[in-house]
Amino acid sequence: KFIEARGFFDDALEIKPESAEATAEKAESYFREDRDSQANISTALKLANEAINKDPNLWIPYNTKGKIYARQKQWRR
Repeated sequence: KFIEARGFFDDALEIKPESAEATAEKAESYFREDRDSQANISTALKLANEAINKDPNLWIPYNTKGKIYARQKQWRR
């Protein structure tokens, strides 16, 4: 279901590449798909940072990053 969701986010980004929300939700989908996969975590962080650059006021990417850092016990991030 996460791969399918990412397809929809990709479709949205083709139409509106500046969409911070689609980028942030795509990041969250990578994290939720496999919280222990370093590849998924790296991709989620990259996309979350992209979303923050697009819209620094959107809460979703900060939430995703917070969950990642909490899971990794990186309290000072």
